[in-house]
Amino acid sequence: MSDIDARFQEFHQANPHVLTDLEKKAAHALSRGAKRIGIKCLWEVLRYEYALLGSPTKMSNSYTSRFARLMLFRNPKLEAVIETRPLRTESSVGVEQTSELEDFISWMRLS
Repeated sequence: MSDIDARFQEFHQANPHVLTDLEKKAAHALSRGAKRIGIKCLWEVLRYEYALLGSPTKMSNSYTSRFARLMLFRNPKLEAVIETRPLRTESSVGVEQTSELEDFISWMRLS
């Protein structure tokens, strides 16, 4: 598993509310007729809201791609409005990269 995946898992386990809040924001955008939803947009809205609330949650931009994939895994309907690009670990097909991606997908299934 790559370092970023390990840090993402640690962050997600410590802050499960972030995924819930992202999913709520996405659902709200859909209910308002959104045709495309940018995960970075949702991320920045949450970052702003958490700052206003004085939340200690530190949100690294490195995790947005993982949260997008986790959201799509949990709610396949979002695939029509949230676009993902290949992760760097997906960019070259190799045993190590494929294994890391499989580990990540397995972990998402447990979440």
